[in-house]
Amino acid sequence: MSRRKVMDDLPPPPASVVRPPVLKWTLQLTALVLVAGLVLGGVILLSQHAREQIRERERFQTAFADIDCNPPAPLERAEFLEEVLYHSRQPERFSTLDDSLVERLNAAFLQHPWVAKVDKVDVTPPRGVRVTLIYRQPALAVAVASDLAGTTPKLRAVDEQGILLPKKVPIPGDLIVLHGAPRPASAAGKPWGDPGVAAAAQTVVLLKPQLGKSGITAMSLTPQGLMLWSSHVKVIWGLTSSKGDEATFVEKERRLGEVLAKPQSMSWWSPWMHEIDLRPREGIKSRLVPWESPAAVNSTKKD
Repeated sequence: MSRRKVMDDLPPPPASVVRPPVLKWTLQLTALVLVAGLVLGGVILLSQHAREQIRERERFQTAFADIDCNPPAPLERAEFLEEVLYHSRQPERFSTLDDSLVERLNAAFLQHPWVAKVDKVDVTPPRGVRVTLIYRQPALAVAVASDLAGTTPKLRAVDEQGILLPKKVPIPGDLIVLHGAPRPASAAGKPWGDPGVAAAAQTVVLLKPQLGKSGITAMSLTPQGLMLWSSHVKVIWGLTSSKGDEATFVEKERRLGEVLAKPQSMSWWSPWMHEIDLRPREGIKSRLVPWESPAAVNSTKKD
């Protein structure tokens, strides 16, 4: 029998198993991703550990007292930072590599009653820190009666929202003074505690174009509402809100402009003054009344 015939009679060899190329590449890619993830995780852990070690080094430690900032007058920078530290209870030293430093400093400076907003915190390692601040500005002076009879009331300033400012805040001489307000019910940096004070402050801001050269120097809170005072003119503004049966704020503002545009002639020694009521919906009412001081008109006075 020939060799060729023998080979033809043999059964065919079994077929070999061939893996699809896509499956092979998927397994290789998965393994590569796992290895890369392990390497990256290790690098991150090492980096964090190294940063922790570096952060504690003296080179990156700075004192709170060394922060560069724009202090409010009349405070010096050192005095202001000492007050911020007191109010915020922050540590006296910190690292400029602290990841939460910007957030912490922002919260710390907002604790000071003078600060309205932290505009920016710049950290420049190894030790550079600058904080840019926006401060509350006096919008209204409020006369606070003393507990001692016959004592001259002290003036405290509030901002346009009625927030009580620190005692050290300089009060401009041309600031309108509010009389008839209760004593403040909270500390500096908080609302005065009386809605009338907040409403008066906001009214002063809204009427600033009208009041700038009007001769109005004082306001008072009374059961009639808010009153505006010049030497021989008493303007009854009334409610500071839009509620009630009074004329609207816009209408009263227009009427006030008309009143202030007309000089109210009256001798300085006259025992009379003009009382001008802006409240009635039908129009302004005016009459002569005995002269009185805004300081003498308190919250217990009736119509």
